Amino acid sequence: MQNGGKGSMHQKAKVKYDFEEDILVARPLARNYDSSFQLGNFIFDLDKNKNINGMELLNASKLFGIHKIVLKNMVSGNLEVVVSKELIQVQIQIKSKIRNT
Repeated sequence: MQNGGKGSMHQKAKVKYDFEEDILVARPLARNYDSSFQLGNFIFDLDKNKNINGMELLNASKLFGIHKIVLKNMVSGNLEVVVSKELIQVQIQIKSKIRNT
């Protein structure tokens, strides 16, 4: 997980997917939670310094345009969040195990 702004922060994160609710959650292993805010389908967690240190993506499979099973079978991924005065940019890469039927 990365959080950019004045600088960048690289952290190992735990990523999990709630199949029933279709929510992708990414949170650093060492986390200091203070508050959250929501923008559309994104919920961003903040630490006491107002740096983003976690994220939830609601309706994840619909936003990615993929089947929920792809997210359920996720084996690794990368999340980058870049914050500036004008925008919050989120880049998500997912590696999933898919079987042919």
